[in-house]
Amino acid sequence: MKKILLAIMALATLTIAGCRKNEDTNPENDNKEQPAQTNRHMAVGDFIVAASTPAEYSERDTIYVEIIDANKLDIILNQVRFSSHMPIKTTLVLPNLNYRYDAQSKDYDIDGNAVTPLFNGEPYTQYIVNNIDADFNLTTKYIEFESNFVGERGEMTVEFVGQVIY
Repeated sequence: MKKILLAIMALATLTIAGCRKNEDTNPENDNKEQPAQTNRHMAVGDFIVAASTPAEYSERDTIYVEIIDANKLDIILNQVRFSSHMPIKTTLVLPNLNYRYDAQSKDYDIDGNAVTPLFNGEPYTQYIVNNIDADFNLTTKYIEFESNFVGERGEMTVEFVGQVIY
């Protein structure tokens, strides 16, 4: 019985050690300029659309912020609706947005103007997105996003306020 117990304890110790083996503890590998361990961050929050017609619409949704390089990122509006009359949700990408990163506060200040969103990887020219203003903070886990969509069906203000999950 003692041999079985010792074997189980040894196996548990090896399992824990194996899990920790993948962690990088070398301080030289710390990236001071870009704090994210991943280039893609998910946020969950309230997606709010204000337009003259139809009435204001809001729902709980998910967006992603994908960092491309030291100056550009994409905001991915994942499976969203712009009105209660939309029969299905859609995913739009606001590509190549400019951002500034403050390493001390871990804050991303994002902006863009005259951006053509992407739908299924193709430009969605029915709308142009103006006045993109977003704040994304990895310390407070807070994200706020606002923009104006101007297109065939008029103009609408789109806002997102949420919490960064990862």
